[in-house]
Amino acid sequence: MNDLVSIIVPVYNRQDYLPDCMQSIFAQSHRNLEIILIDDGSTDKTPTLCAEYAAADHRVTTLSGAHAGVSAARNLGLDAAKGDFVFFLDSDDAIHPLLLETLVQSMQTHHAAMGGTRVINISNRNWTLLPEYIRKSPAPGQTVYRDAPAALRSIFIGGSPLNVIGGVMMRRDLIGQTRFRTDIHIGEDYYFIYENLLKGADAVFLKQLWYYCRIHSSNSSGDFSYQGFWTRFYRRQLVWQSEEALGRPQNANVEKHSAFMAYLDCVRKNAMPKADRKKMCAVMKKHRKEILPALNFPRKIRFYMTVYFPFTHRIYCALIKK
Repeated sequence: MNDLVSIIVPVYNRQDYLPDCMQSIFAQSHRNLEIILIDDGSTDKTPTLCAEYAAADHRVTTLSGAHAGVSAARNLGLDAAKGDFVFFLDSDDAIHPLLLETLVQSMQTHHAAMGGTRVINISNRNWTLLPEYIRKSPAPGQTVYRDAPAALRSIFIGGSPLNVIGGVMMRRDLIGQTRFRTDIHIGEDYYFIYENLLKGADAVFLKQLWYYCRIHSSNSSGDFSYQGFWTRFYRRQLVWQSEEALGRPQNANVEKHSAFMAYLDCVRKNAMPKADRKKMCAVMKKHRKEILPALNFPRKIRFYMTVYFPFTHRIYCALIKK
């Protein structure tokens, strides 16, 4: 089982985080690797680091381009990948030493086209505890197989490690010409996975927490501006429209509900300018007839309060906090 695994690592201004990421790659028990570092127009010492890794290890390839976002960077990596399997890793994260070997073996055993491991979030402050997290999970543990319909359904009902791209492995022939959408900057990974699951991909799920996601101030998931709201909403809209067209209203309703919750997150977590708040409310009003039927009664009330009477809702929230 010595298949070539292409590891795609988009990198942008990660001089402080990339060394830990690369150390976790070099520690892999699966040795037949193609490590593709894609520098997305970094302005720090990241390009120098990438060049040093390529000079020191023949398995490392570096690509570079103008700053165009993580989707464009991953697409460059996909265009260059030659492996039988493709694995996705962010440059500020790390993986367990047995992860790639276990995924390859599990996917081959079950003839699966996709595989993933559970993710554990570790704050920047606690990142020094990473060796302890690795030490506590030395064995692969249980692997769960899902046929294609169950693998697709799992991303809607929960319990799937395929909701984010970190820690996900796919057969390259499954991916084909599918690429990440560059018009989505939060949730672009979910949509890419969704598109590939639509092809009829079955999957294996590792129950171990073997993908280590570093949480810090520059994570894109912390963007709760209007643009952060719009990209979250638009990704969900694309999926619910696709699921409706495929005759699966139950899945579509999950995404509509999720779109409303993404809106609430942005309402709660960011005091955006009034003009942007009005734009966000306008989006929700435009799609009211689609979203409301997917909400339970208390959330319908919350919808009207936050969208049509935002000032009253802010007063209500302030009173609740007191």
